[in-house]
Amino acid sequence: MTRASSRASVLWSIEGADCPGTSYLMGTMHVRDRRAFSRWQQVIQKVETCEAFAAEIQIDQLKSMPGLLPAVAPLHQLLPERKFQKLRRQLRKGAGIDIVSCDHLPPVILLQLIDEALLARDYPASLDESLWNYAKMQGKELLGLETTETQLGFLRQLNNTFQVRQLLEVGSRWPRHRRQAMRMAALYEAEEIDRL
Repeated sequence: MTRASSRASVLWSIEGADCPGTSYLMGTMHVRDRRAFSRWQQVIQKVETCEAFAAEIQIDQLKSMPGLLPAVAPLHQLLPERKFQKLRRQLRKGAGIDIVSCDHLPPVILLQLIDEALLARDYPASLDESLWNYAKMQGKELLGLETTETQLGFLRQLNNTFQVRQLLEVGSRWPRHRRQAMRMAALYEAEEIDRL
């Protein structure tokens, strides 16, 4: 496996005597922020040379996932009323998210929504979904490295107490979390994978 360039990179080429041709591997961010799209032109050129495109999960199957999410106790039942209302105020102010409307989601999904809300929404879809749609438009075979069942199994194994604690920490240390999210996006754009 070799990097696609001489410097640190989020895009790698995979070549070998046993390989039928060159394949490419890219680490992506599940966001719509322009910084995640800095390699767009180079990546779609690579997609065009390939027969198939594989995402972490088949993006088209994600549309069915909300109805399949593991049943969890609503967040307002997992927290005392006072803590729930405090967290609600913190997240409305910081991320513009009202957790009442997301009360039914596992906290790990809510954490993902918070991180997405912190970053810009420069594109209509996340980098993953945009690449998937481009590959589909090019008539490529579309694959998922994991199944929805695998992803759901992972969600079922997560400890609710730990997830809720993470959510409370994000709410109580909002400026720090915001800075971390911005720093991660900047490091991704700079392709400083070792620091990521």
